[in-house]
Amino acid sequence: MKHKNYDIHQLRAFLEVARYGSFQQAARSLSLSPSALSRRIASLEAELEAPLFARTTRSVLLTSAGHSLQQEALPLLQALDNCTQQVAWQAQGYGGKLAVSCISSAAFALFPQALRLFRQRYPNMRIELHDDTGLRVQQQVLAGNVAFGLTTLCHRSNDLYAEALLADPYVVMVPQQHPWRSRSQVTWHELPLISALGWPLVGLRQSSANRRQIDEVLHACGISAPWFDEVEHLSSILGLLRCGGSVVVMPRLAIELCGEWGLVCLPLVEPRMVRTIALIRRQEAVLSHCEQALWSLLGEQLQQLQRSWLQQQVIQPSDVGNLRQPTG
Repeated sequence: MKHKNYDIHQLRAFLEVARYGSFQQAARSLSLSPSALSRRIASLEAELEAPLFARTTRSVLLTSAGHSLQQEALPLLQALDNCTQQVAWQAQGYGGKLAVSCISSAAFALFPQALRLFRQRYPNMRIELHDDTGLRVQQQVLAGNVAFGLTTLCHRSNDLYAEALLADPYVVMVPQQHPWRSRSQVTWHELPLISALGWPLVGLRQSSANRRQIDEVLHACGISAPWFDEVEHLSSILGLLRCGGSVVVMPRLAIELCGEWGLVCLPLVEPRMVRTIALIRRQEAVLSHCEQALWSLLGEQLQQLQRSWLQQQVIQPSDVGNLRQPTG
């Protein structure tokens, strides 16, 4: 069946005339001249090939075709108006849901503060946070399931726009009672000695992009993988750290909020490894006002942390210099 060539303005004009039973009142309601309103009704009747109104000098009545059109079109137009209003409200941050994806370490260390600031501007916007591995964050963004992601920049894609904002070094975390607690740094060659001393060395499994990055660099340097225990998720590592008795290799960002746990953070060197944290979105994506606000808040959090780490010498200027400019 061939679709009829009508527009929403014609339908709205028809429904207003049907509502008031008067061309004059409908024209005033729509801020149209009576002649402009009549042209819209005439165009709709011509397209439908059916009269919609029976006009007399005293009244305007619906024909049977007009009754049918009113009954079917009125709830549809109301639903469409409600839908577009909801979309507009959500885009402005007055309500609705914003879905983002984030690596677990950033969800733990950065996202809560950014969300607190975001809530001050958009208190009615609900957040759906997909916290996962770096690879899955990128997949969520590419699939269009989320507005944007915060992830490790390890899998480049021409379909993504990326802003690299933080150099995040790998460190080894030891308890206060560990014999190495007073050391200034630890080399990767020395890590197997930790397990030999009775302190199991814990690392992430190979499903983690961090683990794959570490293994690739160590293999290139001729260093054997030092892991004694392996876990899948950041929450497991944090639990082991909290209870004591284990030594953990992890990105510095992951333990940013664990200062009160009585742990000692030691830089890992020879080789020095740094991962890049970036905000990513689809190349063609245009963020709404509230999406852009959360993107900017997370970016500010990353840049603020980077400045703090530079002052504390957690990272070096050369680490920051290796961050790439926005890509895409």
